Amino acid sequence: SGGAIAIFYSSDANLSNCLLNGNQAIGGNGAVALGTDFNVGEADGGAIAAIFDSTLELTASSLTNNTATGGSHIVSTSPDIGNIGTAEGGAVFGDEGAQITITKSNLSHNAAIGGNGNQGAALTGFIGTAEGGGVDTTLDGSVSGNGPTLTVITNSTLIGNTATGGNNNSGSGGTVFVGA
Repeated sequence: SGGAIAIFYSSDANLSNCLLNGNQAIGGNGAVALGTDFNVGEADGGAIAAIFDSTLELTASSLTNNTATGGSHIVSTSPDIGNIGTAEGGAVFGDEGAQITITKSNLSHNAAIGGNGNQGAALTGFIGTAEGGGVDTTLDGSVSGNGPTLTVITNSTLIGNTATGGNNNSGSGGTVFVGA
């Protein structure tokens, strides 16, 4: 998580007048995980990941050409939730109670790219999916005992960011998203 910067467990980061260019978060390839709820081959935040009640303040900065690329050729079964070869937040990712504020900044030409050739089964599954080419904020932290997850973007430019699901993925289960 976090190709350039990872902010975890109630930590704070204040970035001002910074350039984060060409960073990568890359999920692992070829794993086999049977009967677990672990995320396998997941890539979060090509430039920055903020997780578990962490705070990120980004001001007058530029995040360009960063990528989060999910892992490929993974086999996973999960009794509940499975993230398999997923990519979230080409530039910035926030999860589990992260508080993210982006002001007067440029986020351009970042990409979230889902992995290829993954197989998964889960009650709820994301297999080779990609979310948020520029910014992705996901699970509310109050579900797991953390604070609410929130992203506020003000007077900023987000342009040319992409989220592209992977190819040749397969899945089964209750609600399963494949390569979306």
